[in-house]
Amino acid sequence: MLEHLALLSKLTHEKLASMQSIHEQIKAARERRGWSMQRLAHEISQAEGLAKKLSWQTVQQWENGTSAPKRTRMQVVAKLLNLHESETAVLLEGAAEEELMVRALELPALPGSEQRRAAVVAGRLPLAPAWVARACPTVAPTDLRLLHGAGDGMEPTFTDGDMLLVDTSVRAIQEDGIYVLSATGRVHARRVRQRLDGGHEITSDNPTAKTVEVIQDRPNFEVLGRVVWIWNSKRA
Repeated sequence: MLEHLALLSKLTHEKLASMQSIHEQIKAARERRGWSMQRLAHEISQAEGLAKKLSWQTVQQWENGTSAPKRTRMQVVAKLLNLHESETAVLLEGAAEEELMVRALELPALPGSEQRRAAVVAGRLPLAPAWVARACPTVAPTDLRLLHGAGDGMEPTFTDGDMLLVDTSVRAIQEDGIYVLSATGRVHARRVRQRLDGGHEITSDNPTAKTVEVIQDRPNFEVLGRVVWIWNSKRA
């Protein structure tokens, strides 16, 4: 009997969810909870730890259809309003497309930083979270930073103005790759290879200006992050 009632409840929720718009669902769920728009806005602010509180007018816009919450916020709304799984699924399908805003990597005040700042094309980069999940599956989105290539040392891999995504959680050489290094009073993006003797080989990619530096024992550089993606730009 209990299983029958649970199935009936599930089917009822699914039918109601399919008949209502996401705006109607948010309003109906809020009213079922006995909350005002001000209360829902307050609870969302608390759940997300917002310094600037969400306004009740934003909730009003969701309910009258002039806007919709982003996907991550929609998940918070669904949880606060105790929505059924089927209702939550419909809400998430109708959530506004979300962007992940990747900020520029903060560089120390070194000579190499000035050249990189001169090559800046964008101070921040909006990316689709779905793309980030596919392209950088092992990187936490909050650890990503934007850096621009500077100089010709890494051509043809990247050059002036090319955009690099950097995983700033990497603060040590873990595997071979391109790393952002602070060394000898400058900032460099260079290829680093681990040697069998425990040292590191730092090289540029440009065959006409190839440089190789071997560092033994304790590295005399600071790792600011590892480059995980590169966008090459060319003048049309």
